[in-house]
Amino acid sequence: FALSHMLLQHVLFLCV
Repeated sequence: FALSHMLLQHVLFLCV
């Protein structure tokens, strides 16, 4: 799902 991918990217960005 696109939303899931977007959420994952956001979390990764926050982690970085």
